[in-house]
Amino acid sequence: MHISDNAIPHPTALQPATDGHVSTLTYDQVMTDLWLKKKWQDETLQPSYRMAAAWARAAVMYWNHLDHKGGLNRAQPLYLLDWSPESSGLACLMLKALHDELYAHGMADWPLKYLLCSLSRDRPKAIDDPALRPYVQRGWLEPACWRGLTGHPVLIGDSRIPLFGVRNPMIAINWAGISRMTSELYGVHFGLAMRPHVRANIVDAIDLSEPSNLEWRAVEISKESSVTAPLLEHYCAAVISAAIQIPTQALSLIDALADFSGGRYLLITADEGVGTIQQICLGALTPPEITPSVQLAQQASGQPPLRPLVNFHALSWHQQSAGALTGNLEVGTADLAIHMACRGEHFEPVAWQAMQDCIEDAHPADAIMLYRDQALSPMERLIHELRVAATAPEAVAQLLSQLSGALQQSQTILTDRLSWSMRRTLRRVWERNHPAKCSTSTKLHMINIAISLEDWALLRDILDAETPVPLDARDLGFVSAILATSTGSNDEAISHLRHLLHADANDARATQLLHQLQQRQARRIANRWHQADGIKDGDLALEMLDELHIETLLYQYRDPGIAKLAGLPELQSPEQVHCYIESIGQGNAAEYALMHCNHGFIGALGIRCFADIAHIHFWIGVDYRGQGFGACAVKLLIHHLAKCGISHVFTSVYHRNLCSQRILEKTGFKTIAHDAHREDMDYAFMYLALGTSSDQDIKARLAIVYEAIGEPLLHA
Repeated sequence: MHISDNAIPHPTALQPATDGHVSTLTYDQVMTDLWLKKKWQDETLQPSYRMAAAWARAAVMYWNHLDHKGGLNRAQPLYLLDWSPESSGLACLMLKALHDELYAHGMADWPLKYLLCSLSRDRPKAIDDPALRPYVQRGWLEPACWRGLTGHPVLIGDSRIPLFGVRNPMIAINWAGISRMTSELYGVHFGLAMRPHVRANIVDAIDLSEPSNLEWRAVEISKESSVTAPLLEHYCAAVISAAIQIPTQALSLIDALADFSGGRYLLITADEGVGTIQQICLGALTPPEITPSVQLAQQASGQPPLRPLVNFHALSWHQQSAGALTGNLEVGTADLAIHMACRGEHFEPVAWQAMQDCIEDAHPADAIMLYRDQALSPMERLIHELRVAATAPEAVAQLLSQLSGALQQSQTILTDRLSWSMRRTLRRVWERNHPAKCSTSTKLHMINIAISLEDWALLRDILDAETPVPLDARDLGFVSAILATSTGSNDEAISHLRHLLHADANDARATQLLHQLQQRQARRIANRWHQADGIKDGDLALEMLDELHIETLLYQYRDPGIAKLAGLPELQSPEQVHCYIESIGQGNAAEYALMHCNHGFIGALGIRCFADIAHIHFWIGVDYRGQGFGACAVKLLIHHLAKCGISHVFTSVYHRNLCSQRILEKTGFKTIAHDAHREDMDYAFMYLALGTSSDQDIKARLAIVYEAIGEPLLHA
């Protein structure tokens, strides 16, 4: 088994334009003409009663929580705003589900007001659906229109009575509506924010997936809107090179919702989108092929129109900056995601997690993807079936057996998304079945799958569980050794292996792994830049980089921008990584693998030392950026260098690499004012003194260290 990332293309051609004629049309204006005004719908992308029941249950959980906290006035209406476009499908399902849920909890007399809302001045046509008439007659349902982007109040009923605000928190729901709203495409390329323009000669036959058809022009972030500018600053610091869709209309509407509700709301929306910064870094928001001919072909075949995915990460970040709790619930094998946000109320983590679990247990992607059976691979089908059956022990055991068998096949290839989805699904199954419902066979299959996926956090949880582990002493010892080896605890791994070999000297597995670890231990002892007792602090450890790290290093190094920002070679094959490892770590240099006790390999750091001077570099893997590991790793390395007698530490950072600059500043590094020729002007030189030094001494040492590493500075 090996992992491939070919499911998500990387926008390698995101380069700022230097010349050439472009049309007056921006990319977003062309997109509006091509798809925003289309009314094509995917008939299989419809809400289900199972999903509506979960949403209704979450709404009742929300109201109940507020009522117990004294934050609800039951003499005032409980407004639920449904601003899904055109269709009455969600309203029919939600009203029935709310009826069932409220009656089940003895809350039938609570003053529910379900507003079926148009985001224009027009009355929503869906209100005339005969299936909704009983709820209108009961007083639960009313039509509404709301032009929130222009500051107008919500107009309720056929008389259009203005509602300027609400006394109780508002619940807002939406199905497949955000992708129909205006979004703006930007690009981030090594700290530079850009906007694309369409070349004039190809507007009529545009293929926006072809990079040569777009020209990227730098923008001044300070001149962008108050909604867009903070997001662009965030992405310039967090993303190396990628396309960024910013859902400007949805963000503005959420701000209007916050104003209208007095900053107290629960938002639940489902659409095809992207929820993590890792997906964005790997190009998930790169525009699809959207030529008119392709769109017409999609329509003729009954397929939905191709639209860019919604950037739910932007919605989350924007609301978090205002103090909201957020969650993006994704399946991984499908683009359909659910975004949740709660603002203005204090929710304990357990209560907020319970609401998210309630929503995710009925994630519509499972039913939709199983309905589209022909679009699923056998592995994807297994994952969706496992998600649906997560709380049925017998079905779980059978599905895990099939999944474990499929992963043992050497030809099995996992994409990024499939691997992520499998990890998430396995974690959900464990949490919903541990410990009482987990049979011996279920645990055994989960152990095998966790090892195949290198999900060390889950494997540790299974081994540490109070219930017995279904392994004999030999297998348990070897699995424990693999876990320790993969999470930076080499001495513990050696102890497990020696115990195994004491019981059976002919154990080939244990013999081979012990030999590899003893070689690592010997290299560690021989290298003066490694401590005999290891380099550890809390969850992190540094160990000498070697051949045992090759596969995970390649996977975490899969963003091409890492090589440029870290000043390292491009590494695209195990052979290249092996050659790189062989070329470093000699004499005055060392390369460390950054290991986490639950995640395993998460990045790497390197040093080159001369007398009491050291030059360092570091990088964090694609899946672990933005989690604070960079600063912790640099602090750990600096502490180690101080023990080794180093008193001056230097590094250089690409001047637009804002993320690394901030990490270094947090750990005490300062920028050196340095006059250099143009060739060196792209870099900021940074310095950390572990003793006292004058400015003149610092600059002299800077020249010495770069001369020694073969990169002499070019003075002006």
